Amino acid sequence: MVKHVMACGEVKSLSQRSKNAEVDFTNIPAD
Repeated sequence: MVKHVMACGEVKSLSQRSKNAEVDFTNIPAD
């Protein structure tokens, strides 16, 4: 779960460069 939170932080940074990355991470279940 902690890794997922960290990944979300990376997504926010990557989303600024490529929104495609945000879409890919959005598909990851937040278990």
